[in-house]
Amino acid sequence: MKTIPGDNTNKRKILTFIAVYSVITLACTGVYFQTIFYDFTRHDDNIIIINNLAYLKDLSNLPDAILTDAWYRHKEIELYRPLQNVSFMMDAQWGGDIKFVTHLTNLILHILCCISIFHLLILLRFRKKYALAGALIYAVHYLFLHAVIWGPARGDLLLSLFSFLAMITFILLLQRGRWYYNVLHILTFALALFSKETAITLPVIFLFYLLLFNKKRLWDKNNLVLVASYVIIIIIFYSLRDLSIAKSQQAVGIGPLILNLRTIPEVIIKFFIPLNFSTMPSFDLLATLLGTLVMIGMTTFFVVKKKFFNNTILFSLLWFGLFLLPGIAYRPEFASYTYEYLDHRDYLPCFGLLMILLFPVQEIETGSRKAYFPKLILAFFIVIIAYLISMNFYLHPIYKNPFAYSQSAIQKNPRCSMAYFIHGNEIYNMGKKEEALSDFTNAVKYYPKFYDARYNKAALLFQKKMFPEALEDLNYLLEAKPDYNTQSYFMRGIIEFDLHDADASKRDFENVLKVDPGNQGAKQYLSNIEKIQSNISPALQLAAKFNEAGINEGQKGHYKEALDFFNKALAEAPDFDQAMVNAGNCKHALGDLEGACVDWKKAAAHGNKSARELIGQFCK
Repeated sequence: MKTIPGDNTNKRKILTFIAVYSVITLACTGVYFQTIFYDFTRHDDNIIIINNLAYLKDLSNLPDAILTDAWYRHKEIELYRPLQNVSFMMDAQWGGDIKFVTHLTNLILHILCCISIFHLLILLRFRKKYALAGALIYAVHYLFLHAVIWGPARGDLLLSLFSFLAMITFILLLQRGRWYYNVLHILTFALALFSKETAITLPVIFLFYLLLFNKKRLWDKNNLVLVASYVIIIIIFYSLRDLSIAKSQQAVGIGPLILNLRTIPEVIIKFFIPLNFSTMPSFDLLATLLGTLVMIGMTTFFVVKKKFFNNTILFSLLWFGLFLLPGIAYRPEFASYTYEYLDHRDYLPCFGLLMILLFPVQEIETGSRKAYFPKLILAFFIVIIAYLISMNFYLHPIYKNPFAYSQSAIQKNPRCSMAYFIHGNEIYNMGKKEEALSDFTNAVKYYPKFYDARYNKAALLFQKKMFPEALEDLNYLLEAKPDYNTQSYFMRGIIEFDLHDADASKRDFENVLKVDPGNQGAKQYLSNIEKIQSNISPALQLAAKFNEAGINEGQKGHYKEALDFFNKALAEAPDFDQAMVNAGNCKHALGDLEGACVDWKKAAAHGNKSARELIGQFCK
C-alpha cells in the first residue's frame, strides 16, 4: 500500500503538537507542582472560597452566583467576576481539600494559557521555535507566579486564556473565513468579558490588528456582524453587572491614571529582574527609575535600529498598554495604605513585552549568515529559561501560607495595613497576643478605616482589660459602621458597665438584643443594670453622668475639659474608683505623671484592677 504524503504530514503535525504540549505541560508542572499543596493566603481567598464553601458546593446556586459580586454577595463590593464565581463552584464539586483543587485548577489554566500563547505567536508570524520559547518563558516566568498561585487571581487567568483564544480565532477567521470561527470568536470574547472587565479593550486590539496586518479586510461585511455581537455582549454584561455589584466609590479615570503611571516602568523592570517583588507592593523609587531607563533604552534601540521597529513591535506595545490601562485607571481609596498595584494583573499585558523580546532576536537570526548563530540563540533561551526557573523556585514560597504572604508584603511595603492584619491573625493563632496587638495597631495606624483590624485590636485590648483603649476603638468602629456586628456592642456594653456608665451600657445591650433576641449574656447584664439603677443614689447617678461626659471629652483629646468632669464626678461620689482612674489618665496625658499616680493609687485602694496595672506600668 502506498503512503499518502498528506497523511504523513498530518501525523507529523499531530506528533509535533503533542510534543510541544508535553514540554509546556512539564515546564509548568515542574515549576509549580510544589505550590498546589500550598495553603491559602487569607487575602480574599478566605472570603471568596472558605467562607462560601457550603454555598459553592450547592450547584442550585449557580444562577445566583452569576448575579452576585466577586464575594458571592449582593451589591456589597464593586467587582463582578461571574465566570470566576462559576469556576470556584466547579472546584467545590470535587470535594476534599479545596485549597489543593483551587491551586490545581489555576495551574491547569496556566498550562492552557501557555499552549494558547504558542499558537498565537505562530499566527503572529513567529517561527515555531520562537513560539515554543515564548510559551516556555511564560510557563516558568517568576512574574506570573502571582496569578498562578494566588487563588483570587483566577479571574485574570480566565481573562487571559479567553483573550488569547479570542485573538487566535479572530486571526483564523480572517485567514480562513469559516463560519465556525465566527462562532468561536464571539464565544471566547464573551467568556473573556465575563471573566473580567479588562476584556472591554479586546475589540480595540482586534481593530489595531486589522489596521496593522490586514487592512484590506477592514471593511468586510462580516466585521459588522462582529461589532454588533461585541455591542450586544457588552450591553448584556454591564446590565448584569449593574444588577450584581455595589456602585463604585473608588476613583476611576485620568486622576488615578496619573497617580498610577509608575506602574508601567515597575512592571517592565519586573519582567527582567524581580525588583520590588512582593505580594502587595507599593511604588519603589529604584524600580521606577530602572524601569524608566529600560523604557528609554528600548526606545533608543528601536530609533537607532529602525528596521526592527515594524507593525509587530507596534502591535506588541499596544497589547501591553491597552491591557494594562484598565488596571492603572482605577485606584481604590486604600491604595496608599495597602498596595499600589497587584502583579497578578500583569499576566495578560506582559504578552506584549514577550513579543518585544522575541521579535528582534528572531530578526537578528534571520539576517545572520553565521552557522553557529542558531546554537547561540538556543543557548540564549536556555540561559533565560534557567534564570526564570531559578527565580521562580526562589520566590514562590512567599505564597506558601498566610504568614509568608504577609511577611513578604511587610518587608517591601511597611505601610501595608492588609499585611499587618493577615500577619496579626496568624501570630494570634500561634498564641502571640502582644505581637498580634502590635500588628493590628499598625493596620489601623496606616488605614484608620480598616474596621476588621480595628475590631481585632479592640478585642485584644478587651482581653487585656485595657478598657479605655478598647472603648476608643469600639466607639470609632460603631460610629462608622453601626451594623458591624453584635459582639462589638456586647464588648462595649461590658466596658461601659465596668466604667460605671450604666445608661450607655444599657443602650448597647439593648442593641444586641435587637439583632439577637435570645442573647442570654445581654439579658443578664440588663437585669444587673436595672438592679443597680434602682438602688443607686442621686449623687452617684449625677457622678456617672459627669464621668460619661468626661469620657466623651477625653476621646476627643480635650483632656483639661475631661479632667474637670471627672473632678465633678468625684465631688459627687468621692469613692467612684473609675472616675479616679479616668482622672489619672487625663493627668498622665497632660504630663502630670505624679498626679496621675496619686489618682491611680486611690483607685487601686478601692480594688480597681485597671489602676493596679497602670501603677505597675507607669509609677515607680
